[in-house]
Amino acid sequence: MKSDDATVRRDPPEDRPMKTGPVRTGRALLPILLPALAFALGSRGDERLPQTAEKVTFSKEIVRILQGHCQTCHHPGGVGPFGLVTYRDAYRHRKAMVKETAARDMPPWSVAADCAKYQDDPSLSQKEIDTIAQWVLSGAPEGNPRDLPPRRVFRKWELGEPDVQFTFKKPYTPGFSKGGDEYRCFVFPTQIPEDRWVGAVAVLPGNPKMVHHALVWVEKGSSSEKLVGNDPSGSYSCFGSSIVPTDSIGEWVPGTRPHLFPSGTGRFFPKNARVILQIHYSAHYAMKAGAMGPDRTSVGIYFARQPVQKPVVATWVYGPDTFVIPAGDAHHTLKGSLTLSSAARVLAVWPHMHLLGRTMKITATLPGGKQQCLVDVTNWDFHWQRTYWLQTPPLLPAGTRVDLVATYDNSAGNPNNPSSPPRNVTLGMDTTNEMSQAALYYTVETEAARGKPSPR
Repeated sequence: MKSDDATVRRDPPEDRPMKTGPVRTGRALLPILLPALAFALGSRGDERLPQTAEKVTFSKEIVRILQGHCQTCHHPGGVGPFGLVTYRDAYRHRKAMVKETAARDMPPWSVAADCAKYQDDPSLSQKEIDTIAQWVLSGAPEGNPRDLPPRRVFRKWELGEPDVQFTFKKPYTPGFSKGGDEYRCFVFPTQIPEDRWVGAVAVLPGNPKMVHHALVWVEKGSSSEKLVGNDPSGSYSCFGSSIVPTDSIGEWVPGTRPHLFPSGTGRFFPKNARVILQIHYSAHYAMKAGAMGPDRTSVGIYFARQPVQKPVVATWVYGPDTFVIPAGDAHHTLKGSLTLSSAARVLAVWPHMHLLGRTMKITATLPGGKQQCLVDVTNWDFHWQRTYWLQTPPLLPAGTRVDLVATYDNSAGNPNNPSSPPRNVTLGMDTTNEMSQAALYYTVETEAARGKPSPR
């Protein structure tokens, strides 16, 4: 990594990368690394690490682990707080890599392994965790740069250039009146002359530290035009909902990635529809991150490439209609359920809570009494929310009951608690309120798509 040499030499001694050559162990690192390494390897501190025939290097082993599990977020412009692309990147963050991977906090994947199998699971194997630990303990050598694989190429749009994309006429700065959050609906007319099916939706927040979530809807009529009026931003206030009749086609929350619907499925996009992008701006996070300022979020739509036979439907399982999470309660539980009126093949589950959330489990109980776990979030992190796409979508018969059980920590010991001291927290739309809900994305097995819109 010759281009980094001059910078590397200015690092403090303990952060100076070892160049290619004989591998040495930095004794100064041992007191810091050994406890984490012992934990990572499931061993006692006095046991030796597994020995390999060849020394582990960044260029041969570590970069391939990072490419496969970490760089999707940790690259320039990605959602990760720093890159893990170059040797210099990895060396600077080597201690954090050992600590976070040993505790399985990174890559972020907060669901129980025995619940179900999902697509896009970034979890590391124990062998990969051990390899990172071995590399760091042996001095984190670079190895031979000729062993490096081709660099991953990261695009602005992860799924490639959208078929159509929309963005604000000009940057928008929320008012945050009285310190509360702001919900804003931006309207984008389209001139698509025929009905289509949506295969995926991607949202690029312009100010991700201020955007709590974004929802994408399509409107068949023109009611939203009246709500916009002469507003120069092309938007209107829409606390909680679109206000006008719409159909959902996509969403974004912190930590999510765009995902293609399975072949033969999609969401309907009527001709000449208006796209409505609702953005929830969080005053709490904008102030905390020092991110008060303009936003210019973009949304990209990808049309289905194959004929769609079954539309993707979304329904919600909610907790109680009203609730209070008492101040100081570190183990508060909320429950809810939904009974399916028709057979459904569940494609994905999207759990949603706010800052006090700790766990959420969604379980299906079939009419005969058999239970099936759909998702079991064991360590909720608001900043790394996901939609969990099942590897093998289960078919749930009509009459299946879907249960939600969620727990919350409203104690002073919760580092994410937005209130100090804690206060009673109720159901609400602000970031500092709470929610208890999960979306199910599914196809109705008795329903076929009407019409024959273009497959593109």
